[in-house]
Amino acid sequence: MYSNGPEKPQIRIGLLLDSPIVSKYVRDFVAWVQSHERLNIVAVLLIARHQNDSAGSRSCRKNLFKLVVAIERILLRKNRRHCDHFSGFDISNILPNAALYCCDNEQDFQAIEGAHLELLVAFTNVLPQKLYKTTKLGILILTHSSELNESSPAGFWEVYLRADVTGFTVEHLDPARQVKDVLLSGYVATQFYYLLNQATLFEKSHYYLFKTIEKVCDHREMPKGSQRLIKSYTFPEIPSVSQSIGYLLGLAQLIIGKVGGKFRRFSYTWNVGYFRSDWRQTEPSDTHIVRNPPGHILADPFVISRDGRDVCFVEDLDSATNRGIITVYDVTTDPATYIGGALAEDFHLSFPYLFAYRGALYMCPETSQSREIRIYKCREFPLRWQLEKVIMRDLSAVDTLLFEHNSRWWLMTNIDPAQWGDHSLELCIFSAASPLDDAWTPHPGNPFLIDASRTRNGGIVLEGDKIFRVAQGQGFDMYGKRTTINEIVQLDDDVYIERCVREISPIAKNGIVSTHHFHTNGAISTFDFAHKGGGGTLVGPLKFAEIVNVKDLMPPGS
Repeated sequence: MYSNGPEKPQIRIGLLLDSPIVSKYVRDFVAWVQSHERLNIVAVLLIARHQNDSAGSRSCRKNLFKLVVAIERILLRKNRRHCDHFSGFDISNILPNAALYCCDNEQDFQAIEGAHLELLVAFTNVLPQKLYKTTKLGILILTHSSELNESSPAGFWEVYLRADVTGFTVEHLDPARQVKDVLLSGYVATQFYYLLNQATLFEKSHYYLFKTIEKVCDHREMPKGSQRLIKSYTFPEIPSVSQSIGYLLGLAQLIIGKVGGKFRRFSYTWNVGYFRSDWRQTEPSDTHIVRNPPGHILADPFVISRDGRDVCFVEDLDSATNRGIITVYDVTTDPATYIGGALAEDFHLSFPYLFAYRGALYMCPETSQSREIRIYKCREFPLRWQLEKVIMRDLSAVDTLLFEHNSRWWLMTNIDPAQWGDHSLELCIFSAASPLDDAWTPHPGNPFLIDASRTRNGGIVLEGDKIFRVAQGQGFDMYGKRTTINEIVQLDDDVYIERCVREISPIAKNGIVSTHHFHTNGAISTFDFAHKGGGGTLVGPLKFAEIVNVKDLMPPGS
């Protein structure tokens, strides 16, 4: 329940629908509003959707696409989270006290004008122009990137194209200017079949619609539109016959591959590599591969030089238990040699981020299963660590970075805001006087990114006064497809700006399919990568450029 001061009257909301039978997403929206003391749905506006049906060759393509949907509905029924994606609910049952109007009826439209609506939320793409000036705050519209028209299948074309992400926007139609502003845009990772992608897209985009309206409640005005537009595709509203056939063949291939991957336990294997060169070099010396122990995979490397040794901390995942610990390798000479286990808990650990503070060495590993952000202090380098402080509790956060900038400590982390099991969507920033502070102040701009292609942290590069956030980008049905290195241009209490200076992506040679982490201490650079196969370590000698493709997006020193 939300707190409401007596001085703040409820915002009068109208829903714009194209049918009195609504989806579970509209039902959930209504339930959220009903639990909110500062919001009240007082009207439901129905608008007729006019279908432009053509005969002839179009009937065949429509029937074949219906077959695609029918097959995928069978798949989706087996998904516990989204099995009710197609459930329908009568709006009159869930909003019995709301006035019901028909926008095509002139008498009803006059009543709409007299209903004193402050905000109209549209769950349809059909927006009659005569509604534009009926509300004080305007109209909020949730759109999806492949909705080229009212009949377009949201989320299909991204799967067809095997695009890495699928986008959405929350748009505002300003009643005074009668123009649309993008208030928020986001990109979710594209799922491997159409209806699963659509269900995931709808679930997450509606959550951000809720968050946008919450901001309206806080200020009783629309937030400023500042985020980028989503990508769009120039495709017909439904696929052609050949496109549907090609899509079904591709889906069958993916399903067969997934079934085969279950029998093999892992369909690809992660490894750690390192090279002795500055990170800006595009043609470094030979890359040395850290050999995976039998039944284990290594990832998330961080390298540090101390006491005359170069040491690499890694996530060490036991494939039998699917639980990770932090282990350490000596990379002073080649090949790398195993030193021992540095940290283990009764929950999964990864991403052993290292930082120094007041002469001591600390580690902030990924501990999301404990729903805490923890900091461990090194008692004896490199294997003895002790829990020093839990700096955040009761949140699911991963891959946390801490660093000092302008006499203040900053924390960047990736939070799963709604228990989706997805930490690749939001980048959130906090600040405090020290890394061991009890109270971390959330940045007013949180979340700064809602984009699975560039949100999740994948390491850090510190170069003098410059700070570069390494980000991992998810791919189509692929965790951690590429990394980008992003220079932090501005970070203060008001603004966060970064620019991408380098992209590191896998190349097909040697079966490399993914890379999602990069770190350097200036002399040694380390990264991880995945290659096809059920286990083992990729053997060398190989050069960095034979494993990944490096693309500089900004000139050095620009």
